[in-house]
Order: sequence, then C-alpha cells, then structure tokens
Amino acid sequence: ERTFSDDDAADLALMMIEKSILAATDKLKLCQEKAEQAENEAKAALEAKYDAKALAESIERERRAAEMRFLSTEHFSDDTEMMERRR
Repeated sequence: ERTFSDDDAADLALMMIEKSILAATDKLKLCQEKAEQAENEAKAALEAKYDAKALAESIERERRAAEMRFLSTEHFSDDTEMMERRR
C-alpha cells in the first residue's frame, strides 16, 4: 500500500500553484481585453462628441449667416420702399 509522501505533497502543491498561475493569466488576459474594449468605446464616444460639436458649430454658423441674409434683405426692402415713397 502506497502512502502519501513529501514528494507527493510537493507535486500536489506545484500543480496547485501552476493552476493558480494559469487562472491568474487567463483573468489578466480577460481584463486586458475588457480594458482595450473600454478604451475603444471611449475613443468612439469622444469622436462622436467632437463630431456632434462640429455639427452644432456648423449649424450655428449657418443660422447666423441665414439671419444676416434675412436682415440684409429686410433692410434692403425697407430702403427700397422708402426710395419709392420719395418718388
């Protein structure tokens, strides 16, 4: 009958350490993948933010330009009406 020896205990301890290292390595890889995914999502969100800001600025510039066109057209119409009244 075989008894549990010191070598068997050392082998078992070594095997448990190896399994712990493999599990920790797998967990580290998973964390790195999640961190990379989160970084990519953050980059995409930042890009979307800047795209939205650029669009808002473009819309605001166009609104101002339209307002200026409207005011200059309205002013021109007022001037034309006054000139016609003077005749």
